[in-house]
Amino acid sequence: MRRGNKTYVKSLVALGVLLAVFAGYSFAAVEVVKEKEFTTWPSTIYYMATLSGPDESNYKDITVRITAVDTYILYINGEQIGSDNNWETVEKYSVTVSGGNIAVGVIVENTGVGNGNGLMVDIQAGSDWLGTTTMKRRSAKVGETRKVYPVIWYYYAENIVDFLGEDWYKNINKNLIDTNITAKMGYVILGDMGEFDYHTDPHIERVTGFGKNIDLGSAENGGVKLRRIEGENIALGKPGQEAGLTDGNTFIGYTFNQSPLNAKNGLTLRNYTGSTK
Repeated sequence: MRRGNKTYVKSLVALGVLLAVFAGYSFAAVEVVKEKEFTTWPSTIYYMATLSGPDESNYKDITVRITAVDTYILYINGEQIGSDNNWETVEKYSVTVSGGNIAVGVIVENTGVGNGNGLMVDIQAGSDWLGTTTMKRRSAKVGETRKVYPVIWYYYAENIVDFLGEDWYKNINKNLIDTNITAKMGYVILGDMGEFDYHTDPHIERVTGFGKNIDLGSAENGGVKLRRIEGENIALGKPGQEAGLTDGNTFIGYTFNQSPLNAKNGLTLRNYTGSTK
């Protein structure tokens, strides 16, 4: 009987030691979670575009208005133009250019504190209004000739120096006609910014890029949430509204406006007997 009691006591001691060990691990885990708790999710996105329109030969003194969530650095034709850290204000810059495409580069730092996610650039160049847009092509008829003008905005969410070098903003015109480079970048979609006291041209949009499929800084009071994918063709990795087929004049151009953040978009599925490539 005594031997049984000793065995029972030993079992209780062993159980107590195990409980203490597990409690220690549990407490340590809680402490680790506390140490790893994040309240902000900063992200840096690099935006690039080459912009022009029918009046490109007359571009000289252009006016650029810009804001971004939360901070930005603006480059025009390889030169740093300005920066700001308040998305509620729209800055105005006068820049002298010499005709042709206007190469725009913007570094946007989102601090992830819940102000949204977006960039707005509005440029008056001659008689043309240019800037941020999700439109893939813009065309205009000058005389009897219809011409397509570039308006595509790209973004890159990784280390830009490793990708394009420290002088990436000086080589935008060259880089954006290289399909090997653009294939590694993304197209912007509509952003999610608050209202500010500035009315843009109707063609100008508030756009955004996503780093690693995460919508940074849009959660209430800061934080992170998964990117919504409604309206996107996941299989091809392209916006679901992009026109893949046409039975008309391809030079007329088309828009491919992705749904704004957090908006749902239904898709109509159709059966095709031939190739859609």
